[in-house]
Amino acid sequence: MDRITKSLIEAFLKEHEIESEGEAIDFEKFCNYCVLSREYPETFKVEDVSVGSSNDTGLDGIAIIVNGKLVDSIEEVDDLADINKRMEATFIFIQSKTSNTFDSGDMLKFFEGVSDFFAEEQPVLERNEMVEYKAKIATHIYSKKSSMMVRGRPLCKMYYITTGKWTDDKNLVRRMSAKKHEIEDKNIFEKVEIQALGADEIRKLYQSTKLALSTDIGIIFDF
Repeated sequence: MDRITKSLIEAFLKEHEIESEGEAIDFEKFCNYCVLSREYPETFKVEDVSVGSSNDTGLDGIAIIVNGKLVDSIEEVDDLADINKRMEATFIFIQSKTSNTFDSGDMLKFFEGVSDFFAEEQPVLERNEMVEYKAKIATHIYSKKSSMMVRGRPLCKMYYITTGKWTDDKNLVRRMSAKKHEIEDKNIFEKVEIQALGADEIRKLYQSTKLALSTDIGIIFDF
């Protein structure tokens, strides 16, 4: 990991009074914070969206936004649906690697984890407690609130982040395209987006949180 990214992570931990848990976990929380700050302009606790640990199914961050609010319980979903008389949802998934390369195997595990998160029957991958908890919220949204999705199906946004440089590798782009179409074929999303971010992009995201600016930093793959 380069010195600038390390310095920004240290500043992030200090500002939010988060105790270091090692480089990999610290980077995961840093990336979760940066991405969600871009997607959700309100205050939030990064711990509420950080799910990375054993049996995380390749997912380090999961955020569910319903009617413009970050939710962390089925009760919150029901309350917002009752108040607004409608249901708009966005699912955000994040995978972060301290590696300076974009590994196709790790990327595929991430996309498979997202796909398995929405399994209608028994999931293939073993889930930790936090991933299972988030999945139950998603299941509730689809099974109990679909009739209230008057403005369209939910959105699915995926962020894969490393400390390297994204170079539009053709092989990786093809693999990402295949996985994107596989998730689209579930026919449960209005739109599916994938962004691959490197060190430069995640630094810009963090800096934008300090400047309170919405910065276009990544590549949205529209295959």
